[in-house]
Amino acid sequence: MKIDKLIIGSVAMKHWFPDFPRVPKDIDYISPENHVNNKEVEYLWESEFQWFLDNNKDSTYIDPENLLLLKTAHLGWDIKWEKHISDVDFLKRKGYKVNNRKMYDTLVKAFTRKHGKRWASLKNKDSTSFFEDAVSRKYIHDDIHEAVAIYDKPLYKSLVYEGVSCSEKGFDKLSYDDKLNLVKEEVWVTALERYLIPEDFKCSKIHAYQKALKKLATTMSSGWFKYFILTNIDVLRSDRDFTYIDKFKQAEKENKLRYYENGRPN
Repeated sequence: MKIDKLIIGSVAMKHWFPDFPRVPKDIDYISPENHVNNKEVEYLWESEFQWFLDNNKDSTYIDPENLLLLKTAHLGWDIKWEKHISDVDFLKRKGYKVNNRKMYDTLVKAFTRKHGKRWASLKNKDSTSFFEDAVSRKYIHDDIHEAVAIYDKPLYKSLVYEGVSCSEKGFDKLSYDDKLNLVKEEVWVTALERYLIPEDFKCSKIHAYQKALKKLATTMSSGWFKYFILTNIDVLRSDRDFTYIDKFKQAEKENKLRYYENGRPN
């Protein structure tokens, strides 16, 4: 069976799942043929999308598992992120999973060519600078990590493997729960540094966590770490453990947090 084009997006979601809540406003296709886009119809194409035409089971609508793969790879960019993450959550609740790392990586290359690289590289960074970027800070980054750590030390220190910092092999040695815990520790520190501390904790703790998770999933991660975050984004988004705020405030009260003398340059 030769497929020339596939319907994707909300029309495909509504086809497979009548209970999908969003009403489609237009129809999106992937197709290698030249078409004219308008307000009602949009044709999308990157050469890597040929895989979907070659491997889709349905001849008209993209299969749900393939749509999840496509949307998950696109979540690395803050482009209509809330819409795509809502769709990913919906598909995950329906029981679908991303199990094709090779095709995910291929799609990331396609989207990088289309949208540009918008994240920090992890190459040649040691474990202490693994998640740091240029942001004005009040307290030493690693001190906040120590304050909110789930165990006796931050889990990112477990990423060192055979002398290599930020190692995927070090990450793979962790249990699934501790991989999630490592990500959550990074989200907590980001939420504190970027949203809670600067706003004197007036920012909603749920809002701060979700914004920090989005930041980590888009511009503050790449490669294998981003893949883990995005393929477990539904689990991470549902986390409601806010004890890290109490742990931070206790460390602050006990003067365990060192100040930056001049902050960090923006």
